[in-house]
Amino acid sequence: MRLSVKFSLIISGLLFLAIVLMVFININQNKTFLQNEIRKKGQTLAQTASIACLDPLLKKDYATLRRYCNSIARDEDVTAIAILDPKYIVKMNNNINILGKSWQSKMFIPCNYYVMTHSITLADTVIGYVYISMSDRNIKEELRLLILKNVLLGAGFTLVGLGFALFMAKRITTPLNALIGYAARVAEGDFDMMPDSSSSDEVGVLSRAFNLMIANLKRYIEARTRNERLTMAGRLSSVIAHEIRNPLEPIKGAVTMLRMKNPDDPWVKKYTTIIEEEVGELSDFIGNFLDFTGTSEPALKKMNINTLILGVKDLTEEYIKQHNNLLVLILDPSLPDSFFDPKQMKQVVMNLILNSVQAMEERKGILEIETGITISDSGGRSILIRIKDNGMGIRTEMLKKLFDPYFTSKREGTGLGLFISQLLIEKHNGRLHIESEYGKWTMVLIKIPLKEKQDES
Repeated sequence: MRLSVKFSLIISGLLFLAIVLMVFININQNKTFLQNEIRKKGQTLAQTASIACLDPLLKKDYATLRRYCNSIARDEDVTAIAILDPKYIVKMNNNINILGKSWQSKMFIPCNYYVMTHSITLADTVIGYVYISMSDRNIKEELRLLILKNVLLGAGFTLVGLGFALFMAKRITTPLNALIGYAARVAEGDFDMMPDSSSSDEVGVLSRAFNLMIANLKRYIEARTRNERLTMAGRLSSVIAHEIRNPLEPIKGAVTMLRMKNPDDPWVKKYTTIIEEEVGELSDFIGNFLDFTGTSEPALKKMNINTLILGVKDLTEEYIKQHNNLLVLILDPSLPDSFFDPKQMKQVVMNLILNSVQAMEERKGILEIETGITISDSGGRSILIRIKDNGMGIRTEMLKKLFDPYFTSKREGTGLGLFISQLLIEKHNGRLHIESEYGKWTMVLIKIPLKEKQDES
């Protein structure tokens, strides 16, 4: 049975029991009230009759007593009225067949009627009694209508309560069903969709815990996948380094000797140049591959990140100008010195600058590099490097693959640059994040912890 159905049945059942209890209490209260009212009415009639019958009873004016008894007997709630003498002999009754007989209430008045009595006194002397029986017929009719009214009202409230319970059950189970759907998608390997966790109730707490679990699981899977790739590639790299890279130097040496042997031969000059270029490209590729399989641990040195970026600017400024681009630096002069690996950070910044220049595709573009300090929720300070270009941007579906090794959208390239850059930033306990709007801009954000003092370890 679905949770929403269970919830609705429980709420409706509790509401029904509450309504039944309220109806029962209401009916009993009204029954008691009506019974008290009929008794009060009987007592009032008996008291009034005892006063009115005093003089006719003394004068033995039975005609007046009859008229008075008949007038009282015409009341819809009165079933019988009797005037008795002190010896309980019936002197007057609306039923003339019992006149002169000894009064016996059980004989003349049904037991389920209300019997009211009042003495007829004269100077503290009892000269007779008035007996009036009141019917409960009207009470039963009013109670029947009251029960019907309460049942209909209770049924209406139950239906309204059932509708409200279904509505609330849907409000509660909808986010839970959404979480179930997200969990199914996670089981299929989709880690990109996150449930809404903005509510402050238990469902919101569960959603936030679910999001945290997915984020941790995603990082774990990515790290494990990367480690498996690194392990596999590392085993291959030793074979490649031994079988390919080692003979490259002898080949280059042989080419040099061949050129020296025939310095004026154009044929030798042409093809030795081709060999040198191809050997150089092969050597660069193997170097990138070896960087991919095992980046070294950072050699931390204390310096200012602005100084490093200015040095990279000097190296890349001519290249940027050749591609008709403008480099704009927005460096925070208040940045303190920090410990990081200058060589590795230089490699990351240069790689990102080259990527940005290539993304702007020879058009007049602006490349911005900005530095600053960012503070996390826990109060930790980090160095922020923001590199933004107004190039072609990156499609949304490609953003997810940018850090996959060997993935590239360029005609030339190994697809290892961003992957290695991310590894180097992670080795600094930092984070590299890319945002982009296709056709307009791309922005790379780098955050590395600010370390003004080197760890003892």
